[in-house]
Amino acid sequence: MKTSNDNGLAHLYRTIIASALIWTVTVIGSASWNIYHEYDEGLHAPELEKKSTHAIILSHLAIWLLSSTILGVLAARGKKDVQELAITHEALMRNEEALREQERYTQSLLRLSRRLESAQNYDDAINAARDEVRDIIGYQNLWLYLFTEDRKHAKALTARGPMADAVMSEEVAATLTIEGDRMLEEIAGAKNIVVVEDAREDERTDKRIVANMGNRTIVNVPISLMDRHLGSIGTGTFGDEGVRTPTMAEQKYLTALASHLAVTLDRIHLFNERKRANETLRKNNDVVETIFSMTPTCIAYMDKDFNFIRVNKMYADADGKQPEDFTGKNHFELFPNAENEAIFRNAVVTGEQYIAKAKPFEYKFHPERGTSHWDWSLTPISNRCGEVEAVLLSLVNVSERIIAQEKLGNLNKELEQRVVERTAELQAMNAELERINRLFVGRELRMIELKERIRKLESHAEDMTG
Repeated sequence: MKTSNDNGLAHLYRTIIASALIWTVTVIGSASWNIYHEYDEGLHAPELEKKSTHAIILSHLAIWLLSSTILGVLAARGKKDVQELAITHEALMRNEEALREQERYTQSLLRLSRRLESAQNYDDAINAARDEVRDIIGYQNLWLYLFTEDRKHAKALTARGPMADAVMSEEVAATLTIEGDRMLEEIAGAKNIVVVEDAREDERTDKRIVANMGNRTIVNVPISLMDRHLGSIGTGTFGDEGVRTPTMAEQKYLTALASHLAVTLDRIHLFNERKRANETLRKNNDVVETIFSMTPTCIAYMDKDFNFIRVNKMYADADGKQPEDFTGKNHFELFPNAENEAIFRNAVVTGEQYIAKAKPFEYKFHPERGTSHWDWSLTPISNRCGEVEAVLLSLVNVSERIIAQEKLGNLNKELEQRVVERTAELQAMNAELERINRLFVGRELRMIELKERIRKLESHAEDMTG
């Protein structure tokens, strides 16, 4: 019969064991939760590995202390309550097995984090994730769907595994319509993992796609970034793999994996966008550079205070210099002209383009060059706020044209003078011809009259002699 002392000792032993067990479970659970929490926060691999190692060491220490406590109690009590201690030991072993499982997941996510850091494209990222899912859970296929902006379709971005070709095939599953598909509607609106245990029997699935692809278990994990639901990571079983529903621990693992993958996918997306933007910018710069270099127009790009930023070769050649000779210098220090400076400053204030035609210009520092004439325009360039931050000056030297026009004008005047002179000469000649003509006509008339008189005299003489 147990005495009150025995009962008190038994209660004390149970209290010590229970306290040690609760403390051990708390330490293990806290360590595991902190590791997953750090994954969700996107901590880098080296920091995660350090925290993971500390958590594992702390958990093993807790288990060792619990075991020591149990052994101490067992020694104190002898063989009493052996069955109770055996149950406690069994719970301890289950916790240790859970810890090993968490350690496997942790190490897997650490490996994934390292590979994702070096991933350069979507295929690199999905390959890394698929390898870990295959090794840790056993699923052979992994695919990635992104939702369109209007949320009406899910488009397969990439897939890896034996069923990758079917997933990426337009005839099968490359583009899926969300509206009207119960499973896709749930996935598109889900914040947590969506599991279909057996796609052949689940009412949410499209049985045509299931028959074509041989789906069994389907698992979809949302990909979210900054509260934006971008799409989902899908995995599962097909055909002879049979039905294989993930455990709760595996679902948590897949959720942590998707969080890491979301950050990497966004980084790759931004990288690709920047790459495309840089390529577009490079092409545009090439076009501008070609125009800038090949155009026969003199071009100067200046800030709003008229300091040269860049000029083309034609502009530099016009002044007998190299393009780099102008950079950083002020336009009106090189080419002082009060009238032009007033025009430039007004264009900056108003933001309106100014156009000049055949405007004369004299080089103050090179008077020997004489006066040149230029067609030019000054175009203010504004930023997104509408403020003028630069000006573009384009010029064409029309001096030769002006000289040619002046020569042509002089020739026209000379020709007109010659026409006047020739006209006067012709008029004088015509007057002389008329006078001579009149003389000849009078002479002819007199000759005719004389001949008639001679004829009459001859006729009269014949009559006298006859």
